[in-house]
Amino acid sequence: MKIALQLYSLRDDARVDYAATVKAAGQVAGYTGCEFAGYNGLSADEMKALLAEAGLEPIGTHLGIDALRKNLAGEVAYAAAVGIKTAVCPYVSADSAEGWAALGREMEGFAKAFAEVGIPFGYHNHAHEFQKFDGKYALDILFENAPSVFPELDLHWVAKGGEDPVAYVKKYGDRIKALHAKDITPEGEEIEVGNGIIDFAACAAAAPNCDYMIVEHEVYACAPIESVAIGRKNLEKVL
Repeated sequence: MKIALQLYSLRDDARVDYAATVKAAGQVAGYTGCEFAGYNGLSADEMKALLAEAGLEPIGTHLGIDALRKNLAGEVAYAAAVGIKTAVCPYVSADSAEGWAALGREMEGFAKAFAEVGIPFGYHNHAHEFQKFDGKYALDILFENAPSVFPELDLHWVAKGGEDPVAYVKKYGDRIKALHAKDITPEGEEIEVGNGIIDFAACAAAAPNCDYMIVEHEVYACAPIESVAIGRKNLEKVL
């Protein structure tokens, strides 16, 4: 299993100097893979050159629902040209079981488009998907209606949603291709990966087909680049 960085973790630095931030993810924080949260207007060739300089493999990308709806073919083509390994929608919401089912069917359509170029498509959860409709979690309704979509489970948000991360990973097991490593304290606050209470080794073991454990930090006790380096080092000790 490879450890990668969700570049959203360095969003404030990226707004100042995107290229320097991507390079720092590899050259300073020590990552060998990254997951995008936007491309900063770079062409596919420009992005490939930047990744080569940074020493990063493009293991994934997060694509908003609006971008997928407006320009699915373009998003597929860009991901294929850069050599991105997985594509993920990071957020949707609905207020009924049928609404979540419809979103699942829509995700399935996106997955089929990406499958044409050999890229698995997933969905990344937050906590709101653990609201129940007709006795089922919204997240489960979505995945029931999207059999080709892999769960990119964010372990922090699974815990915030009231579920045990290890048990919930086991529920989807070999369907999972990537996990988001984000930790949590006993009080429910975010903390650097490895400094909280989530058992990342057990989560990894429960997902035998998972290729990537992706560090994502949104709250920092130090500089973001230092924070994500801590997360990587802690994960390397247990994976």
